[in-house]
This record gives sequence, C-alpha cells and structure tokens, in this order.
Amino acid sequence: MEKLDMGPEELLKENPCLFYSCLTGYGLSGAKAAGHDINYLVMSGLFSMLGRSHEKPYTPLNLVADFPGEVLTCAFGVVLVLLERTRLGRGQVIDASMVRMRSAQLSRPTYLTDSTAYIYLCSSYLISCISLFIGLGLDAINLPPQMCILWLRVRWDRRDLPPHNQERAYFHRDAQREVTPSPAPVLSRTPADPCLARDTFIGEHTRPVLEESGFKPAEVKQLLLAGIIECNAAKVQL
Repeated sequence: MEKLDMGPEELLKENPCLFYSCLTGYGLSGAKAAGHDINYLVMSGLFSMLGRSHEKPYTPLNLVADFPGEVLTCAFGVVLVLLERTRLGRGQVIDASMVRMRSAQLSRPTYLTDSTAYIYLCSSYLISCISLFIGLGLDAINLPPQMCILWLRVRWDRRDLPPHNQERAYFHRDAQREVTPSPAPVLSRTPADPCLARDTFIGEHTRPVLEESGFKPAEVKQLLLAGIIECNAAKVQL
C-alpha cells in the first residue's frame, strides 16, 4: 500500500477519522526484512514455551500466528480504536506484528536429520534461497564446505536479546526484573503503557474494591471475620 502512495500517512491526511490496520511480520518500524511465519514465531520466543522436555516439537501450523496471533489481536485493536474515536473523533494506525503479538505464547517438523535434530526449511523457494545467500554474504556458486566441526553453536538464552526485538521494544523488565512482553497491538496515538508493577497478592485489593462497590468498612470487616472473603493487603516496607 505504501508503494502505491496509499499508506497510513497519506490516507489519514485525507480523512483523519480513518483507522488503518497494518498486519506484518516484524512491525512497521525498525529494520525491514522478509520472513516466513516460523521466523516470526521464533523471534517472539514462542518455541521455548511449546512441547515437552526430550520430546519432538509440536506443530504450530497457522493457528498460532496467523489466526489468533494477528487477526484476533488486530481485531481487538480495531475495537479499541473505534471506542477511542467515539470520544475524540480521530482515527489512528494499528501496528499489528506477529512477533509482538505472539511474544507471550506450533511449523511442522519437515524431516529428521541424521543427528536427530528437527529442522525447518524457510528458504526452500529460489527467491528465498537467493535472499538467504545474499544476507549471509555467501557466493551461491562457490559455497564453503557444508560440514565443519568448528561450527559454532548459538543459543538464545533470552528472547529479548535480538537487536530487532530491542529496537521495537517487544519486551520489557518489570519491577521484579522479569522479562515481560509489551502490550499489543501498538496504536499510533494511544499506545498502551507496559505494566512495570510487581505481581499483586491474592486478596490485596479486596477491601478497596468492596468499598468502591458501596460496602461500608464495618460490613467488610464482618465478611472477613465470617471467612467469606480474604484480604491480604500489602504492608508498607519502612
């Protein structure tokens, strides 16, 4: 759409009330790169959360990324934009990327290699294969030896390390220093702020919620004494 001069900037100039949904693999900002569904799932950290220990990988198909990953989350973004537009009368851009939207959550094993490792072919098409060689700086005609005992083993211990994930701020660290996915999808005018607060305790907000609903302090106390509700308010650390 951008190549046809029909991107969000051009259309929103014509009609500021429009909302513009962009469904992409990696998102609107940052380095531009093509990819397959499985690339987006790997970058999101999905594979580290699937399957059982010492068992073969599960099959993600397109049920994980395409349908719930992009379509449903993007539809949720549309609902948010429409709701916000009723208040201010202005539209905005919905940046819905597979990586961001699947960052907290199966491509089928293509074949089993002699080393019993499951691998996936993303460069099986000619154009993809050529792009892979160019990206790796390889000469397709004079390739180096395909087997070498000096090959390095690369391990991603943290899914927030890849530069693209950092540039796009797909993950953040909360108050407990845990890596947490950022909110998705991203709205251009009213993006959601990530929650950096610690995890709440069970029953921490029982009393204020009941009092907000009209219960008097004496009634709340009576419910507590009867064991009907539980209150576990956080104590102030001095």
